[in-house]
Amino acid sequence: MIKQKYNALSHREQTILKVAIPLIFLLFSWLLVIKPMIDNKQKITKNILKHQQQLNWMQKNSHLVANNSTNQRIVTGSTPANKSQLRQVMSQLIKAQKISIERIQNINQRDINYQLDNNNFNSVLQLVKACEERGIEIIQVQIIKSKQLGKVNTRLTVATRES
Repeated sequence: MIKQKYNALSHREQTILKVAIPLIFLLFSWLLVIKPMIDNKQKITKNILKHQQQLNWMQKNSHLVANNSTNQRIVTGSTPANKSQLRQVMSQLIKAQKISIERIQNINQRDINYQLDNNNFNSVLQLVKACEERGIEIIQVQIIKSKQLGKVNTRLTVATRES
């Protein structure tokens, strides 16, 4: 049926169809297959570059946390003497940095563990710096990149200073 209709067309119309059909096929292939693949590759490459920049920035600034125990400390304000004072001071410092607390856990007589999820990396660094300035002993800091850009998940264990 299609062959009969094709044969019924003039030579000029048959030539136009011979050129137009492959062009239309190529156009649809481009629009439906090739272009989305190219766009997706560019998006992934751009995303990788952005995440690489973020990782490099975090690695450069991680020394602020890693080296904080070796740096000279300037203690401002009163150093918490017991666990309840430590909790109060930590609550004030965390609230000042606008950090959300996921979980607080008492470890022993001196130590308190804070789980701080999806917070700005800069805010976490400022919290660690503020703890050092207030004379709060940082036992352990674990900072892990979160799924959200610029956010980190943090496990922070603090204690009162031994006299």
